[in-house]
Amino acid sequence: MQDPVDKLKEPEELMDSQSQARSGLFQSHVIYQESWVGAVMPACAFVGSIAAGPLVDRLGRRAVLLHLTWPLVLCLLVSFSGGQYLSWRGLAWLAAALCLPVLPLLYPLPETPYYLTRTGNREASLSALRQLRHTAQLAVKEQEEISKKCIASEKSSHVSMWEIIQSPNLWPLSVAAALMLAQQTTGYTAVVAFASSILDSEQSGRDSSSSSMLLGIVNFLCTFLSLYYMSKCRRRYLLLVSAAIIVCSLLTLSLFFWAQSTGGYISAIAKNMSFVPVIALLAYIVGSSLGWRIIPWVFVVEGMPSRVRGKASAVVVAINWASAFLITKTFSWSISSLGAHNTFLGYAVMTGISTILIHHSMPETLHQSAAQMDQLYQEAAKSKQQ
Repeated sequence: MQDPVDKLKEPEELMDSQSQARSGLFQSHVIYQESWVGAVMPACAFVGSIAAGPLVDRLGRRAVLLHLTWPLVLCLLVSFSGGQYLSWRGLAWLAAALCLPVLPLLYPLPETPYYLTRTGNREASLSALRQLRHTAQLAVKEQEEISKKCIASEKSSHVSMWEIIQSPNLWPLSVAAALMLAQQTTGYTAVVAFASSILDSEQSGRDSSSSSMLLGIVNFLCTFLSLYYMSKCRRRYLLLVSAAIIVCSLLTLSLFFWAQSTGGYISAIAKNMSFVPVIALLAYIVGSSLGWRIIPWVFVVEGMPSRVRGKASAVVVAINWASAFLITKTFSWSISSLGAHNTFLGYAVMTGISTILIHHSMPETLHQSAAQMDQLYQEAAKSKQQ
């Protein structure tokens, strides 16, 4: 005969199992929504990178900048700081308001002389050059050079996708695409987007909002640090230094979250070291700013061949944002399915492998002109044919 107490336990156990099932579904739904919140930005940037080239050619750089001011997204510093005190709606209004001061700063700027000359507005181009240069003689001389370039470019303006992937353009295009992919395998876009989740109080034992604000401030200051070193140091050397710091930071995060999940006295030690993920993320941001965050974009400007630069740049930028979308979209899934320690370990391994593979194939661009880079690629193509 069944004990009456057991009869009472059955409904309670059933309710507990149902509650756990509902909780699991809710957590899965939250993770799904969170992944889309982080992935929307790179997805939109992917679309924008495809449209940017034709828009610049059609409207000019000044007009594109003016129009892009309206949907401009604010920097991380303001987002992290405002997010601590405002709701998401208030933060959105703050971001929109802070974009408006850019308009009066852009309106006095003249349109680029090259665009004006190419569209037949030579007088407007000369007027813009007089505004930009010290003397009228310099403006006239530069206008003549721009006119000659426009005539030459019209004769050979068509660049096909087939030409982009042929020698001598294939080498720099491959390096640029590899840099963009490798930049995302460091996990930078996902780590910054989900910094608050990584530093959540339930995980690290400290206030995540203040720590996130600190990360935003460091991220802002590191922008000036990267500008300084980019003007002084070789790009390949900076990639190595950046990769070393990133790998150490990611391995530290992996070890910390492994210790936290392993249980026992190791977990207790990790719980008393809640400052570790904050320091690791700070080091990660500094390391990224020294190289992997900036150099892929610098190489697009300095290292792409002159003739195919427009279309080739659009291709590699689209690759960057497409891979950023995939990494950001799968970050929450990776954390919940594989664990935080395996996720950060994977990023560390991919960063190390990418750096080793790219370092020897990447040409150095520091203090090299566009003509010198073009000559380098042409000589390399000739030697390969011989």
